[in-house]
Amino acid sequence: TLDNEDVPYDLGAYLYVTPDPSGHLTYKALLERHISGIRGDIIQGNILNTGSLSTPHWVIFTLNNQSWNENWVLSLGSNLEGGVGLIKDMFVFEHGTKTKIFDNVTSSQNPYVAETKMRGKYLPFKIEKGQKALIVMYLRGQQGVPTTIVPQIMSERAYAEHMAHSKATEYAMMGFLLIIMGFFAATIILKRIWSNALFILYYGMNCALL
Repeated sequence: TLDNEDVPYDLGAYLYVTPDPSGHLTYKALLERHISGIRGDIIQGNILNTGSLSTPHWVIFTLNNQSWNENWVLSLGSNLEGGVGLIKDMFVFEHGTKTKIFDNVTSSQNPYVAETKMRGKYLPFKIEKGQKALIVMYLRGQQGVPTTIVPQIMSERAYAEHMAHSKATEYAMMGFLLIIMGFFAATIILKRIWSNALFILYYGMNCALL
């Protein structure tokens, strides 16, 4: 239940997750199973790990808006929290109003409307006061790379505050990584420890992901 627009809501305990190794499960079949009581797995904690085999995962959850706020944001986690940037295919639908929140998979083949552009790892959408929303997500990560998301719901105002805090944390982490890279660069220049170039490459890649 969404009744406070000042705080983010962790969604982990409310997700129904269905892996689809064969890739044959359809949106319609998933909904029919869910409505009939055949639901997906509940995860432990708030981190959804889809593995490294590029296995499609379907996720369903319900939101009940009991606040005055109608403008909400679905967060999939920051760069520091997981591999959300490694998601290859994803769509997010609100079933009740037939609203397409995000879709890079079937954008020309589905009947949903009101596509919203993804703001980094954050998806804005609306739920009217007193209404419920049935959210259906499809996720498929990159082959060979572990992909995780840390889903949260927050108001647009809380989102702005969260973004400011996340940016400050990312800048601090980037500064720390640059100091480490500088240390290894000094060992290469002064002591000719060429193997430390690998550490510079590693930490440079981490900086690029921030």
